[in-house]
Amino acid sequence: DSELLKYKRWYREDVVVANKWRKEAKEDFQFRDGHQWSREDRQVLEDQGRPVITFNRTGVLVDAVVGLETGNRRETRFIPREPGDSIANELLTSAADWFRDSCDAEDEESEAFKDTVTAGMGWTETRLDRTNNPDGEPKIERVDPFEMVWSASASKANLVDSKRLWRVRSMSIEEARKLAPDASDDDLNAAWADVEEDDEPSRSPATYDKEVDGPQGDRRKVTIAQCQYREEETYYKAVILSPPTMQPMQVDLDADK
Repeated sequence: DSELLKYKRWYREDVVVANKWRKEAKEDFQFRDGHQWSREDRQVLEDQGRPVITFNRTGVLVDAVVGLETGNRRETRFIPREPGDSIANELLTSAADWFRDSCDAEDEESEAFKDTVTAGMGWTETRLDRTNNPDGEPKIERVDPFEMVWSASASKANLVDSKRLWRVRSMSIEEARKLAPDASDDDLNAAWADVEEDDEPSRSPATYDKEVDGPQGDRRKVTIAQCQYREEETYYKAVILSPPTMQPMQVDLDADK
């Protein structure tokens, strides 16, 4: 399939940059959590019968910065830009407050902020959760930064120039079937996106096929890849004069890329 090949090519380009960040970020998170000794140094101390003591000053600083953010949390406000917009903007502000209060958005954003302070990347996802309510319930959740991949060419702050965003995560085959009931198990497993820091697949389709059901049901794991991207298209604007009235009429003509 040409579309699938295109996505694979994009991902292979983008994941190289993300893996460089992941390698450093893994050390950052370990350092923040107090795991600051290398395996070799720890082994030397253990062989000598000496205790492995860590004075974690980094974690204290991170907690202090996160505490400042918690005490001075942002609020979502819609500011009127023209006279007469006050009532509409107050309604929008109230709706935003209701949405955020319904899903503990502040706590989720604080967790994402802690990720940002630690390793420079923090992510949240805003969506409607239809698990318990068919009409959808507000949901803002912190996303594991190690699941995210962005355009290799992105260079601006906050990745505002990124043309693609990926989220790649592992889940049970049962959960994946709920997302796409009509898809086959092979189609649900994006093994091509299951790459480690060496940029090689850590689980091939052959290995996946050999996995068997456990005593507690189907415990196989699959990799789900989600891609959001934007493409630019060329279009033309023309002014056509209507013969009866000779009044200008603006028409947008779409054109292929």
